[in-house]
Amino acid sequence: MSPPSDDERRRRERRARERSRRGHPVGRELPGAVVPPVVARLGEVVRAGTHLDVLLEVSALLDEVERDGPELDSRWLVSALVEHENVVTTTALAILARLLGDEILQARVRRELRLREDPVPGWLTDLDRFVHLSGRTDRTMMMELSEPLALRPIAHLHARLDPTDGRVLDGRVVPSGPLSSWPDCGPLLRWAVRVAPTVAPT
Repeated sequence: MSPPSDDERRRRERRARERSRRGHPVGRELPGAVVPPVVARLGEVVRAGTHLDVLLEVSALLDEVERDGPELDSRWLVSALVEHENVVTTTALAILARLLGDEILQARVRRELRLREDPVPGWLTDLDRFVHLSGRTDRTMMMELSEPLALRPIAHLHARLDPTDGRVLDGRVVPSGPLSSWPDCGPLLRWAVRVAPTVAPT
């Protein structure tokens, strides 16, 4: 293995300082460390699921904590993922960086990702470009979620909007599954509506 570059050494030093400020041991999660249920739950989906499964799982977790407050909220979820540094939590944080509506919390997540040793999975590096508008009225938006050059979409997203302010009132994701109906898919749909092109292709 080649020695780390100067940039890599500086990045690791920044990571060590950041973790030290939080009062945690420097370095990655130790083998055998107790993994909280939320991380274990995500781990199963990241290892065995499709891209859509992972997106829906993170969306459902975010919806769950935002509705269950005040003890559990989106800040708690981010903290739980930051505390355990591994490929699973890096993947989840990269998705949360898009789905979160709180800009301050988004900035915290992006800062954490820059300090991580595990790279963000390639399919998540430009996730906003996966969203393609296929139809829109003042009350509905229909979108496709597809990877560049893919032969078929990952999913079809259907959102019902408030005609006065454009808020997402409910919706669903096709193909359907346990997490693809409202409100579990709510964070995913709200993100898609935010980043979708304003005009559908002709």
